[in-house]
Amino acid sequence: MATPPTAARRRAQIEADELTRVAKENWSSEARAAAAPPPFRPDLVDKVYAAELGGGPAPQKLKRVMLLEISQYLENYLLPHFDAEASTDAHVMSILVRWWALVGEAPRARGSDDALST
Repeated sequence: MATPPTAARRRAQIEADELTRVAKENWSSEARAAAAPPPFRPDLVDKVYAAELGGGPAPQKLKRVMLLEISQYLENYLLPHFDAEASTDAHVMSILVRWWALVGEAPRARGSDDALST
């Protein structure tokens, strides 16, 4: 039987994840507080939606949604840059998927660290 990952190992896995790197560069508190914060990239929203939130050929995975929640994707990137006139369908759907995760799946997973383990 496999030993569950330790908290330190889980943290290392999260830190090593490509999605974590993208979050740090684009919507982390540090990136947003920089003298020259990164510009908003609608193409990045489209890419994250397709690759991580079920907008592409692969279904969404709770682990990926949880990483986006930890990085505050909704609060720091999607909502501040939402424009009802100009936002893409992927932007709108990303907001809806993230809200669904917040009120549906994510609270159930919070009871167990297994949601972020591999």
